[in-house]
Amino acid sequence: MNERIWATTNTGFMWHAFTEDGEGPALCHSRIYARTFARMNDDFRTREGAESPLTARCERCVAKFEALLAEATVKHTPAPTENAVDAPTFTEQARVRYAVIGKGKRVHYSPSNDDGLCGRAITAYLDVEDAVALFDKGYELCAPCHRAAEKRAEARHLADASPLAAAAVEVAETVEQADREREAALDRLVAEVAQLHTEADALLADTREAAVEADQLADEIAAWGAEVDAITEQHVVEGLVVAHADTAEGCAPSDATHPDVAAAREALVGLAAATLTDHHDYSEPSDDERTVRGYVIDPRGHGLVALYWLEEGKNVRRDELPHGPALDCLAWTMERSGWEVERMLRSSQCVFAHRPVEDAAPAELPAGDEQAVAEDVEAVGTWRDGWLKAAPEPTLFSLGEDVEQGALFV
Repeated sequence: MNERIWATTNTGFMWHAFTEDGEGPALCHSRIYARTFARMNDDFRTREGAESPLTARCERCVAKFEALLAEATVKHTPAPTENAVDAPTFTEQARVRYAVIGKGKRVHYSPSNDDGLCGRAITAYLDVEDAVALFDKGYELCAPCHRAAEKRAEARHLADASPLAAAAVEVAETVEQADREREAALDRLVAEVAQLHTEADALLADTREAAVEADQLADEIAAWGAEVDAITEQHVVEGLVVAHADTAEGCAPSDATHPDVAAAREALVGLAAATLTDHHDYSEPSDDERTVRGYVIDPRGHGLVALYWLEEGKNVRRDELPHGPALDCLAWTMERSGWEVERMLRSSQCVFAHRPVEDAAPAELPAGDEQAVAEDVEAVGTWRDGWLKAAPEPTLFSLGEDVEQGALFV
């Protein structure tokens, strides 16, 4: 086949392939002819010479030319002789199979990896009889596949002649197989990533819907809470025990509304109150209760309360230093507020105080005391009045009746 069939046209800088005599149309189109100068002076070139920095070859003409070249190569291949009956065929030498791609009119070569040597994915494999039948119907051989098959066959021939070349061919095939496996793994990875993106989008959509529902529920709860607050508005009352989340200040939550507790809190205003639960054990507090500190009011009924002082969640004894004197402070504070405090022992762990009776009638004075009061009244403005005013105050911790404190524990 004459390869000097390339020339430009009169109006362009594109190289086209024409018939061997140059008089016919271009291979790509029936209305494109070579420029007049090329036809008159036989100024045709080969495929390699038909290109310059300012021009390029027609891609359709290149494809047609390669197909014709491959067809001519197949036609001029000598027929096998009787001595070469057992010689391997071309497909066996190149280790390829016939195949077709889509509905195209070409027969391709494939190394049995579901891809043609031209790089396209094949549709089906063909045996020799099917390939011959397609050639008889006018099918052409894919030129890129044929050139690649020739290179493979030549490499096989060199490998058979040289162990080093055989090793090189084996390495090349291993690399090709690795590339194919890598591409397959990448395809699977891309599919998995796409699936993860889809699942993530669905999860994000569900999360957004849940957030919207949560916002709506929060608005409803806020509106309901505002209505409840408007109906049950709470007022802070002096002396009332304040309870929060199953805890109370200065007493157990179950005693928060006891009237004796409220009265005792009024007397202890300004002192630290312990934050308690109904399960607080004064003798053996838990780890969570060891941060509790302050006084505790334990109502005993009939106006009697027991006052404890907690340090690190545990009640202290009167003789325990340095916190034992806190019980004396509680007793003194209660006496100043008019409470009657019982006498404590050194080992006492609490202060017993009786609530003052506000509605009780004043006590009658004995006969001797009435005379003493009259004399005190007469002494107003005299030296005796000054002496009485200078008399010392009662002791800091006045004791009540000599009552054994242990008798109160029944």
